[in-house]
Amino acid sequence: QCSKTFNKEEGQITHLLTHSGEKQHICAQCNKSFSQAKLLKSHLLNHTGKKKHNCTQCNYSTNRAHNLRTHIKTHSGEKNHTCVQCNKSFSLGDNLKKHLLIHTGEKKHTCTQCNYSANRAGSLRKHITTHSGEKNHNCVQCSKSFNVASSLKTHMVTHTGEKKHRCTQCNYSTIQAGDLRKHITTHSGEKNHNC
Repeated sequence: QCSKTFNKEEGQITHLLTHSGEKQHICAQCNKSFSQAKLLKSHLLNHTGKKKHNCTQCNYSTNRAHNLRTHIKTHSGEKNHTCVQCNKSFSLGDNLKKHLLIHTGEKKHTCTQCNYSANRAGSLRKHITTHSGEKNHNCVQCSKSFNVASSLKTHMVTHTGEKKHRCTQCNYSTIQAGDLRKHITTHSGEKNHNC
């Protein structure tokens, strides 16, 4: 199926699963599935809340050293990956790949319970939790729980009060990036809401 070669048969067998799409290792906490047991084991660290690799420039932390190395590139300011359709640039090639799906309009991940479709498998997984009502991401400081990890992460800032999104034109700062984007329009005079 591809040109990869392996010196051990088990390496080839594991690799073949990437072509079949078979993912028989399923997380009991969030139903995310993996083609290899070691990937599931690594994923399970996300549910413990303990992250041993921390960025020295911001509050990002992860369970994987590779993820931290990739994250650090976002601080360099270098954006060597540019979209040929809209000239938007990214520090990571993977982010450009995800962005390109916006232009193609391709949404190959479809919900079996409604007409929702997404261009990313992760977006579909998040959506599916809206049907089950499952909320596996719990705040350790209060009783709130969330159906997706990103919502919990956003919520956690309400406990710290940290306002890391700052306006470069005035002293405004906020907890959420979306609020800063709205604020910036007050400086530009941009009006995005038409009658």
